[in-house]
Formats: sequence, C-alpha cells, structure tokens
Amino acid sequence: MTKLSLLILYVLLSTSYQIDSLDKEFSNYEKERLQLNIPGYGYNYLENFANIPPIEHLALFKKFYEKYDSVFKKFDRSNISINDKINLDHIQYIISLRLRRLTLEMKFKQQNDTIPNKGLYILKDHKDWYRYYAKLYTSLEMDPDDMFKYGEAEVKRVKAEINRIQKQMGYEYKDEDFYTYLKSEKFYLTKTNKIEKKFKEKESVIRKNLHKFFEYTKVPEFSITATQNTSQLASPGIYSNGRFVYNFWDGRLNVRTMDFLIIHEGIPGHHYQHSIELKNRINKPIFTHNVSYSGNFEGWASYTENLGKELGQYQTPEEELSKWEWDLVRSVRVVLDVGIHYYGWSMEKAIEFWNENIKGQGDIAYREITRAIYWPGQSLSYKIGAMKIEEFKTKLHVTDATIKKFHSVFLSFSAEPLEVIEKNIGEVYNTR
Repeated sequence: MTKLSLLILYVLLSTSYQIDSLDKEFSNYEKERLQLNIPGYGYNYLENFANIPPIEHLALFKKFYEKYDSVFKKFDRSNISINDKINLDHIQYIISLRLRRLTLEMKFKQQNDTIPNKGLYILKDHKDWYRYYAKLYTSLEMDPDDMFKYGEAEVKRVKAEINRIQKQMGYEYKDEDFYTYLKSEKFYLTKTNKIEKKFKEKESVIRKNLHKFFEYTKVPEFSITATQNTSQLASPGIYSNGRFVYNFWDGRLNVRTMDFLIIHEGIPGHHYQHSIELKNRINKPIFTHNVSYSGNFEGWASYTENLGKELGQYQTPEEELSKWEWDLVRSVRVVLDVGIHYYGWSMEKAIEFWNENIKGQGDIAYREITRAIYWPGQSLSYKIGAMKIEEFKTKLHVTDATIKKFHSVFLSFSAEPLEVIEKNIGEVYNTR
C-alpha cells in the first residue's frame, strides 16, 4: 500500500471515528442534562429570578456544562460533514449561553441582590443581564446601542409607509378623520364561523401562490379557532402545533388584521416552518428536539409578512395598512425593550415614546409596554430576526431566480439559533 493510500485510509478512519464519537457525546450530554433536572426559563423575568436554584446547585450545573464545553471543543470541524458542523456549533452555542446564565445567577446569589420589579435596569449587573436576555431571544450577539438605533430607524421607516397609505386613501393631514374611519364597524366581524371562513379563504389564496417563493408547497392543514382568553392583554394571535388561535377577547375581530395574521401564524409563517422542522427533526440529534429560538421562528414569521402582496394578500390599502401598523408596534417595542432594561426608561417615558410614534392604537399601549417590562429581550425577536434573514439574502446575493432555493436552505435550519445559521448558511447555500 502506498503512502498516499495509507494517508487517505487514515483520514477516512479518523473522520469516521470523529462522527461516531460526536454522536455518542451528543447522546451522553442529553442523558446527563436530563438527570440533573436543570430549571428552564420562562418569559417573565420575575419568575426566572425567583426560581434561581441554591448556589450549590448552580455550581453543579456549571460543572456539567464546563465538562461538555471541554468535550466538544476537542472535535475538529474541518474533518466532519456540514450537518455535523451545524450540530457541533449548535451544542457549543447552547453550552456557552448556559454558562453565561449560570455565571450571572451565581453572582446574583453571591451579591444577595434584590429582584427588581420594573425591569432589569436596577440590577447591579443590568447591562450583562440585558445582553444575556437579548441573546437568549434573538440568538445573536448584538450591541444594545445598535439595536436601539435600528429600532429608531425602523420606526421612522414604517411611519413613512403608513403616511404613504394615509395619503393614498385621501386622508393626508387628516389624522382624526383617518383613525375614526379605521375604527368603523364595517371592519369588524363578530361571528366566529364567518371569521374562520374568511381566514380559510385567505389561506386558500396563499396556498395557490406559494410556488412563487417556495419549493415545498404541500403544506399540512392547520386549525383556526378563537381564543378562550377573555383578557385584553392577549396577543392578536398565537400558533402551536398545527393550531392558529386568534384574539377574540371582546367578541369581535378587525378584518383588516386578517392578512398579516394568517401569513404570520399560518403559512408561510409559523405553521409552514413548523411543518418543515418536523420533517427535518428525524435527522437531528435528540438535544435539538426540545429547544427553539425566537429570533429564528418569530423572525421568519415577521419576514414572510413582507411577501404578502405576491401571495395574494394586502389587496386593499386598509389591509396593507394593518400590516404596517403592526410593524410599527414591533419597531417601537425594540426601542422600548432596550430603553427600559438597558437605559433605565420609566413607564412614563415608555408611554410618552409610544404616544409620540403610534396613533390609533392607544388601547394596546399598556399591554405592549408591560410585556416589554416583564419579558426582556423577547420583543426584539421579530424585527431583529427578520432583519437578519434579509441580511443573509444580501450576503448570498439572492435574486428572484434563487429565492426559492434560499427559503429552502434557511428553513433547513429551523431548529437552530441565528448565530449558528450565520456561521453555516453560506456553505449550505453554495453547495446545494
């Protein structure tokens, strides 16, 4: 056997051993993690802080993650497949973020700090805590100052779109008349059977147009029902495992909101992505089955709203306007999130900023500001995630001719954080 043949054989055996060993360590990691019964994290930071375990438990958890941090750093990315690279990057992302959280929690316990009740700003290490929460939800490392500036720029851009439509509808400089018109009873439905029929009609139109942007068009059906939540604090809609639930707390639904809602919660938003993620899950390590990344799935759903016209939606100025009105809420929430937790904005300042920038939606101001206070970082997911997807398109030079390919490639990463996608999407896209 020649030296070259021996070298090739050595590389093949080494690679095979690495893959087998990597899969084994993924399995070991998940088995040990479950045995430790490490607490999860919810949206409400007050509950998260109240549930921080005793410091001796934190030390045990930290030892576990440090062990596997060392284990996975020994693997050579240059000798494994792209799928294994993605999985390796993913678990290292998880470990790094968990170690960051544990370090902050241990310091919080050691300092005997008080849990703040109006945001993270009062904490001694509020900047570190906020950066953690921002990454927890966006799955990206971004400077809060940059996110704040981006939010401000988006507020300005989206307000210009709203002004454009207001002028198109003949209400330029007639704000009072404009918003009175938008609250007309003709825009509301009160019968759930009529609402759900109309949603299904819109879904049917979207399905007929999916081929314009997507390779995968045989999307499973999903149910559409009214929420049983009678609180005004409920969000406009939620999606979970094949079920879209719309907000019907006051016994009526604004039909102008239906286009962006069916796109965001249904197809090609959450339901579309979820159906693909389920298909891909069989090829993913078990540690990926119980994690999700808001910056990915909320970013995707928000991004798809921009495809609405070509999908047969936003056919009237009123319908398109509703998309921009909700986009403005999301843009304002970015500013509020950073302002409250990083800069120390008061509730009064947050309300003032809302009123300066959002007209005709004062009824949801308290809900949205309260959400920003108690769910730090979560509100960033929508705009920052969508921004990152657009950034990927730009970097990959995606055109109308390659948009279907790009969407398929991005959706193949439905279980991964955006940081991992950013690291690997170029190789997947360029070799597909």
